[in-house]
Amino acid sequence: MGTGRPFDVVLGPDGPVLVDVNAFPGYRGVPGAPQALADLVADRVGTSR
Repeated sequence: MGTGRPFDVVLGPDGPVLVDVNAFPGYRGVPGAPQALADLVADRVGTSR
């Protein structure tokens, strides 16, 4: 759920988890980074695709 703050709240298997969405250090320009990060988060919260 987008909060407009520099973090988001994700519901994990053990309850809410704060996720830092700060742009630093950033992965802009790294091939495949967005998908790799999305896959990692999905795996950690048990929603792997």
